[in-house]
Amino acid sequence: MMEQNQNMMQMPVLFVGHGSPQNITQSNPFTKELASLGKAITPKAILMISAHWMTEKMMLQQASLQKPLYDFYGFPKELYEVEYLPSGWSDEQLSLLQQTKLSFDLIQDRALDHGVWAVLMHMYPEANIPVVQLSMPSGLSFLEYFEIGQRLQTLRQEGVLIVGSGNIVHNLGQIDWALDADPKPWALEFDQEVKKTLQENNFSRFLDPGFAKLESFRHAHPTTEHWIPLMYCLGANDEKDHISFHCEFFQNASISMRSVLFS
Repeated sequence: MMEQNQNMMQMPVLFVGHGSPQNITQSNPFTKELASLGKAITPKAILMISAHWMTEKMMLQQASLQKPLYDFYGFPKELYEVEYLPSGWSDEQLSLLQQTKLSFDLIQDRALDHGVWAVLMHMYPEANIPVVQLSMPSGLSFLEYFEIGQRLQTLRQEGVLIVGSGNIVHNLGQIDWALDADPKPWALEFDQEVKKTLQENNFSRFLDPGFAKLESFRHAHPTTEHWIPLMYCLGANDEKDHISFHCEFFQNASISMRSVLFS
């Protein structure tokens, strides 16, 4: 388990495979690893990019008190009773994001989707770190999402933890409802291929327009929203970063829970 040197100004970047809402109330290897990451990393603020918020143009969700959005259906009642209520960013913190020259609209009447709070409640259960969520504008190329991430890189030097929440493999049409089901062979193969490419720092492979057309990618991602947060994280990566992997397992046979830390 890594330890974040609190004397260093630059925060890491984290991509989390968030998986099923069932993890919200469970204690399992995934939620325990999130808790360990939270203890090792103490940011001043958190910027989240979640697979569950795509918009026509880029938007920043900001409220003085953030509330959870229960954007999932058919799960046990207890999941809808969980509350996670961090504060939003201060005006000073928001000014740091404005200095990136990204064009976005502020929105206050949207709650944090479960791709955000279902992760953070295990990392920072006291909800004592300010959080905002940046939407993913639809219709961009992987390279364009990567370039947005590059703009965000300066926030790391200000103590901001950038977290992308999605999944490296996410095919709901192939899931097994048993959380601990063995992964599908094709899913495991794609997950390992992505790991190898990241270890080689060969990010350009993912940014090539042809990558999204590969049969292996289309099988792993019938739709791309769970992949795009990783592109933000790759863009926010510093060339000096060390890449490490956490939660290297699957849930429900076709959902990779692999998390990637750039630090």
